Amino acid sequence: MAPEDIELIRKSAQQALGIIKAADGNTRADKHFLFNRKQVITRRKLPPYYLVYFLMVDLLRFKDLGRFEKIDWSIPIDFNGIAFLLEHGKFGLGVYAHDPEGEGAAAEEIATRVQKAVKIATPFFDHLARQAMELSEVNVVNNSIPLYCRFEFMSKAYKSKCAELAAESELHALKAKQKHLPLGVWVLGGAYSNLKQEAGWLAISAIESFFSWTEHVLVHVAILTGGVTTAHEIADLAAADWPRKFRAVFDIKSIEEKSLFDSALCLRQELRNYVAHGAFGKGGEAFSFHSSAGAVPVLLPKKMEVRNFLWVATWISIMNWRLG
Repeated sequence: MAPEDIELIRKSAQQALGIIKAADGNTRADKHFLFNRKQVITRRKLPPYYLVYFLMVDLLRFKDLGRFEKIDWSIPIDFNGIAFLLEHGKFGLGVYAHDPEGEGAAAEEIATRVQKAVKIATPFFDHLARQAMELSEVNVVNNSIPLYCRFEFMSKAYKSKCAELAAESELHALKAKQKHLPLGVWVLGGAYSNLKQEAGWLAISAIESFFSWTEHVLVHVAILTGGVTTAHEIADLAAADWPRKFRAVFDIKSIEEKSLFDSALCLRQELRNYVAHGAFGKGGEAFSFHSSAGAVPVLLPKKMEVRNFLWVATWISIMNWRLG
């Protein structure tokens, strides 16, 4: 952004602040104001603390008094000749005054004007963000552990439900044997059907949590191994699809690796993506057409392969071991 553009934004933001200016020697304030100031609870919520700081200090060049006990930064301002503070610390961002009740209306006006100035200064904030990206001065939050814990929890829940399902099946088989019924005659009850349905739901949830975890952790592994080195490369990889993230970390050379990758991709497309996007599917799987034979699936020659959930759980275990 050109200096003249920043100057235009600066003037517009200052106009939005109106009579708010940096506190100086003419601003009325109790000599112990910095120690006995009180927060005013304003009805209008202040913008995020970092935007207020960028506006007041970086753009408008107000003075920051610096850190103090439980305070990250404190900006003294003048409103109609009276001192106020815009301050951020342990208890968040707030407007501070001598008398919260008597100066409440003024604090509301300050909050309103700061809101307006922050909106006007948005192009300047974008400029700061672009600069940080260009210099790769960014941090990447690591949520790998909570995402993995979610995957582990859902996998255990699925396996537990499968154990219930097996126990229910054995119980029915035992009852059929006691009644001397042929194996092909006895019918599983409603409890078994419910358990089977719940196991299916849990399996889908486990798959969903697996891809959620790996989509995140693969980006971090790529950063640590030098697969991506700049902020722009990291942002691009984070927005990319799962196959590209996988290839950024793993060299798919052996038959075993290729087989695992193809299985994962198939699972993602046929199960995870299908459910995640409203169970319609991208190939018209949810549609059928009317015919003299009745309702017929649109995908006559391309019927999607049905995966057994036990196979899914086994595959997840293999991939978990592989990535671990």
